[in-house]
Amino acid sequence: MLHAMSWVLDAFGPWYPTIYPHRNDAEAARLLATLAENVTLAGRRILDVGCGAGRHLVRLRKLGSDPVGLDLSPSLLAEAARHGREVGVRVPLVRGDMRHLPFASRRFDGVTSLFTSFGYFSRDEDRRVVREATRVLVPDGFHLLDFLNRDRVLAHPNPESERESEGYRIRERRRIEDRGGRVVKRVTVLSKDAEEPVIDYEERVNLWGPDELRSLLESAGLHVLQEWGEYDGSPFEAGSSSRHVWLSRKERG
Repeated sequence: MLHAMSWVLDAFGPWYPTIYPHRNDAEAARLLATLAENVTLAGRRILDVGCGAGRHLVRLRKLGSDPVGLDLSPSLLAEAARHGREVGVRVPLVRGDMRHLPFASRRFDGVTSLFTSFGYFSRDEDRRVVREATRVLVPDGFHLLDFLNRDRVLAHPNPESERESEGYRIRERRRIEDRGGRVVKRVTVLSKDAEEPVIDYEERVNLWGPDELRSLLESAGLHVLQEWGEYDGSPFEAGSSSRHVWLSRKERG
């Protein structure tokens, strides 16, 4: 059973590529080039959790790995399959819940969680997501978590913005809840000439701080190797980095 939260299905449905067109192959290539400088990818079985439209899967395949994509969204999995056909790269795609991975233990050499595909549930369920990722890793397998920089989000919440994409207006309103523990973003998509929204929903992401995330990873059996603040591998700076990317290794035992 998929126990999904309703906003997740709304947020990662057919409108996702229109709302986030700036998340592109070039950005994926930068992050995975940095990963390839730190771990061996060629010939390794890698699970991309929350794979979305598959832009990282294509790059992983081109780097010589054997990737599998998992996502809850049927529409994004269909988009990933379409994108793979366009570029001549076929990757296995599985519909599933990241809290209950449908794979045997010690199945993968690496697990990736990219572009904030984490923090969607209760904090206990977030912990389960990381434990599940660790479970399916072989000993010494790597885990890559690409997450928000909590301190920057809190310092610059950017409460309201509007932009155009593919003939639509994308209106976003943000607020901080739970004493800084969660960011909530209301996304409204409107046509250019009308105020009646075509879709309107809220994204809710837990804001895990650096010490919390380190403790979470370590308690799941992961040893932190590297922390980056940008996709090019720049060091993490709490006050200024746009991202917080964690590279860890599964402990033996």
